[in-house]
Amino acid sequence: MEYYQPEKDKNDSLPIEWYEFQKARADAKFLRERKKAAILECFELAEKNNFPISISMILGWLFVHYEWLKAEKSIYKILCGFLMNGVIELVEIKNNQRFYKLSKRKIKRINVERIKFNEEE
Repeated sequence: MEYYQPEKDKNDSLPIEWYEFQKARADAKFLRERKKAAILECFELAEKNNFPISISMILGWLFVHYEWLKAEKSIYKILCGFLMNGVIELVEIKNNQRFYKLSKRKIKRINVERIKFNEEE
């Protein structure tokens, strides 16, 4: 991934730390979007096989494929965002586990600025 590299100007008063901060911020946004895409991929696989999926199944799948167990808190935040925005919906509760599936609202594409939805009728 390429980053914006400003041309050095002799009147440039911004310190190099500012550019490093902007690069770290862009890396964090990219990783967050990558996690969203991986979680959606997990839901799409579950939907292909026509079964709902629990959060522990998602965490296990992400750990096996991406080794993201350390990022469990951020994954919960992403899942809560999906639930609040109607991307996923609660299907059933069995043995104190909640099972989810993709709702009828399909994600058209993931963008850093916002998530666009395509309403299915």
